[in-house]
Order: sequence, then structure tokens, then C-alpha cells
Amino acid sequence: MRTKVLSLNVDRSMSFSRFQARIESSINNFTDDCVFQQFEDIREMFVALQSALENDELIITAVDVKNYLKFKNALIQAFGTEVVYNSSVLKRLENLSLDDKKKQAFSAFPEPATVFLSDDGMYSGFAMANESQYLVLLPIDNYRIDEILRNGVITFLNEQMDEKYEDI
Repeated sequence: MRTKVLSLNVDRSMSFSRFQARIESSINNFTDDCVFQQFEDIREMFVALQSALENDELIITAVDVKNYLKFKNALIQAFGTEVVYNSSVLKRLENLSLDDKKKQAFSAFPEPATVFLSDDGMYSGFAMANESQYLVLLPIDNYRIDEILRNGVITFLNEQMDEKYEDI
């Protein structure tokens, strides 16, 4: 599967090489060729995302937490999909002292999307499938990425591959 990983890492709170190794080890069963590109500008990343959508089958977009909500919102708007508020995320956010605007931002996802929950609900990732193409959004976050990869992304990709080969 042709794979592209696009990383917006302005904050640099997490080493990109550590993050890259985590992604590679998580998706190595699904791809042979994984190309990483790192960006410090959101516009440049969107240009690369547009190219990836034309050429690749699995596109993983990873964004540092400083820019995550802004990027997620821009991505939802770019795809022109309806916004839905995930009740599981909202439930996890109840114990945090966040205002309603922040809770909405953390729980907003495109319809349809598969949400990858974090323990506290903040910076949950998601994936969208379109025929044989998959787009994944992940946070670059030391505390959440392993859980999101293990309990979300890998499960999602396994299910998609099972469905793909079931049709053959």
C-alpha cells in the first residue's frame, strides 16, 4: 500500500524520529513503502496532503498538539463534510475543566469518521475511508499516541484490510 506520512511539528515537543519509529512499527503490516514528510507550515502541509490524496492509498497526517485543533477544523472544512460531536469524547472530557467551546473543538469530527479515543478525550484521532484510500489524523503527543495507534489505527486498518480482501 502506497503510504505517505505528513507531519506538522511546529512545537517540536516530541522528537520526530521517535514518532516516526512508532508510526512505522504500527503500520508495517499494511505497507511496504512509507514516505515521511515533515512540515513547519500548515499551508505547505495542505499542499502535500492534496498531492498525497491524488497518489497514495494510506495518508497519515500527524500534527503537534499546539496546532491540532486548528488543523483538524481546517481539514473538516476542506473536505466539506458535516461536523458531528462524538459523545464518547464528550463523556471523557466531562472530568476536565474545559469551557464548552474547547469541549466542542475536541469532540468535533467529520461525518463519517472512525474516532480513535484518547483516555481523557483530548486530541483523539480519526480516520476516514474512501473506497481503497484511507486518511488518518493523529496527534503528536507523548501521552496519547501509543494508545491511539494500538487501540485505534491498527484496529481500523485491520478492519479495512479484512473488508478489502473479503470482496476479492
